[in-house]
Amino acid sequence: MSYTKREWATGNVVGAVDLNRMEQGIEDAGSGQVLVVNVTYSGGTVTADKTWQEIYDAFPNVYVYDSSEKRIIIQVSSSSDEYEVYIYGFPQPLWTDTPTGYPSRTTEK
Repeated sequence: MSYTKREWATGNVVGAVDLNRMEQGIEDAGSGQVLVVNVTYSGGTVTADKTWQEIYDAFPNVYVYDSSEKRIIIQVSSSSDEYEVYIYGFPQPLWTDTPTGYPSRTTEK
């Protein structure tokens, strides 16, 4: 649930309801979910285990595990038929042709 900022004015009385709402907003912001994406290498292809849409929905709270290395996703983008995920340290983005596809690319690793 997103937090809606309240505009305060001089003379407003702060009550328990207001403080509890603020406390809940702070708690919700601090307990944000992080999506963990694992990438696997098989037959010259690296593939993410989450769909482009899952990654897009969680961005920027996404981490990628590449073997034992933790990486971050720096950009998630799309055009009419390309859905790309840019991972820090990867020379090229992973991509798929549908939002429900699993981003991948051919690699030399």
